[in-house]
Amino acid sequence: MSGRLFPLVIATALLVSGCTTTVSETTDYEVSDGTSASVVDSRLETLQKDSLKYPKRSDLHYQMALLYFQKADYHASRDALEKAIELEPEVSEYQYHLGRVLLRMQELEVAEERFREAVRLQPKNRYSGPHAALGWTLTLRKDWDGALVEFQRCVEIEPGNPIFYYFLGSIYDLKGEKEKAIQSFQEYLARGGKQYRKKTAHILEKMGVEVDSMPTSGTGNEEILFGPVF
Repeated sequence: MSGRLFPLVIATALLVSGCTTTVSETTDYEVSDGTSASVVDSRLETLQKDSLKYPKRSDLHYQMALLYFQKADYHASRDALEKAIELEPEVSEYQYHLGRVLLRMQELEVAEERFREAVRLQPKNRYSGPHAALGWTLTLRKDWDGALVEFQRCVEIEPGNPIFYYFLGSIYDLKGEKEKAIQSFQEYLARGGKQYRKKTAHILEKMGVEVDSMPTSGTGNEEILFGPVF
């Protein structure tokens, strides 16, 4: 299944006094497809009936969770995902998406638990999405060292995505590790990062680094924080 399933937006800023960087990220998991409320309700009704006919089908509850999220009924989406997990607890994708719902509900501790489960259950180092989601949650909880581990794994899995270098640089800056921050920000620029290019150049200049003539060897890949998922 595609990882681009939830119309979910995270908008948060991490501010540390005296720190050069402000980490700010807004990520659309998926733009709404314009499906009308009546169509969503009709789909939900059909799925609810099917779930009674086929009580052991976890995917029906998963599909309901997606629709509830479109309706911004996060509690119902959470409940549907928990039912899917009750039926099939070893499905990494269910754990991952429940984490995303909980993240939207600002329940950071339990979201972290679900993302850790998603990481544990997925094929090792195959997808960056669960690692990035866990890393992002850990930054919100100000667990800088834990977040660094996850974003470093994202770089190992998906080295062509510039956004991971930006977040590494930001976290190193928050930790006061200037040289590592500079190196990560330079990697972001060198790999064709666009979304935060001006901000990154400004940060580097404030750190005393010349950026005007910095070469760009990257391909300008799309910057997706949560990257490939499943």
